[in-house]
Amino acid sequence: LSITTLGELEYACRENRLVGLSGFGEKTQANVLAELDRLRSVRGALRRDQARSLLDPIERALWAVDEVAQVELVGDFGRGEEIVRELAVLVECDDEAVGLAELERAKPRERAVALHLADAETFAAKLVWLTSSAGHEVALSARARERGLRFDAEGLVDAEQGVPLACESEEDVY
Repeated sequence: LSITTLGELEYACRENRLVGLSGFGEKTQANVLAELDRLRSVRGALRRDQARSLLDPIERALWAVDEVAQVELVGDFGRGEEIVRELAVLVECDDEAVGLAELERAKPRERAVALHLADAETFAAKLVWLTSSAGHEVALSARARERGLRFDAEGLVDAEQGVPLACESEEDVY
């Protein structure tokens, strides 16, 4: 069929041109389309080992900054996912400008890295939030609302007073 790109392959499948080839049937064509969809869903993503190789130097550089008290790799990587779609780091740093400057110096030029900053009081709550799946975030937010609290990317907050609750550990959050 003189197909040279994935786009051409998908187009040929959608026109049922693979079915006419020797050794190809409807099932094979459906499998090819399914694999093309899977490839599209992980485009731009990294394997865990690839993400680790990009995050290690960032983590080391941040730990070397005097103003930094804690560093955690969060998001897909922090959840232990094998496919990492976003590189993200949570940093406890009292001086936001220092944390941002160090990340800019250490991050790879070809990849975006999300830097989330927290102080000592909000670090544990933000860590829980940033390493939770979307479903877990919804459940935690609902549970917090039942108790007169708000739980979101800003941390665990007294909903009435708008004041963050100090949590020293992830266990304190739960």
